[in-house]
Amino acid sequence: MKFIKQQRETRNIATEFFYYYGFKDISLTLLRIDPNQYEPIDVTKMEQYFIDTLHSELNVIRDVFNPSVTNETLSQKSKLIKAASGKMAPVYFYNKEGNKLLFSFESKAQAQLATGINSSTIKKAIETGNLYLNYFLITTTPIVNATTEFQLTLEEFIKVRNENVKETSYNSSIQKPILCSNILEPSQTFIANSRNKACEQLSKLEGIHIPSKTVFVRLQDGKLYLNKWILSYVNIFSPYKSSKFLLFYF
Repeated sequence: MKFIKQQRETRNIATEFFYYYGFKDISLTLLRIDPNQYEPIDVTKMEQYFIDTLHSELNVIRDVFNPSVTNETLSQKSKLIKAASGKMAPVYFYNKEGNKLLFSFESKAQAQLATGINSSTIKKAIETGNLYLNYFLITTTPIVNATTEFQLTLEEFIKVRNENVKETSYNSSIQKPILCSNILEPSQTFIANSRNKACEQLSKLEGIHIPSKTVFVRLQDGKLYLNKWILSYVNIFSPYKSSKFLLFYF
């Protein structure tokens, strides 16, 4: 077991498995191959056969004829094995009313690997009962009266989740102060205490209507707006709330 603990640092999936499960119920079968009757290609074909039929999570490389494995693949397999160490519990995603089951996963780890939702985020939503992204109700036990007729495919679930991530980000940042820097006319540079105020001032200076969504997009991608404006959020370090800001020029 000491050797197993040392080998865990090598990201070897088999040693990860042995570390969490031990050697109970493990059997080893040795297949003796006569080199006079079989060639290396026959051994490779046999290996591929057992990979395809046993479906073991320990086989990180699924195609022995075209072996390819990345650190990301190894990391994902490792997380799956860790999650299986007696701590797995199903995770159910319902609509905000809790009357429609949208999707379910075998564990928080599986949900994270499949969708990118951090397992700690899922855990917090379950423990507090708060809606995830103000859209999903997450539980570890099925809601008895909820219908299962509206379940989504994984692709549909991820699409809905990503759309709500964007919407939540858009709404949560609406009151953040914004620095609007004009690189052509620095005297027009200003700080607005919200996105709506930034839109009003920019629209006034440019003589056109500038929607909040446009400002939000430029804040996210950092690209120059109208070939002159650099938009960025302002970090406030003062513990006191204030709508007044200082702007320094050098």
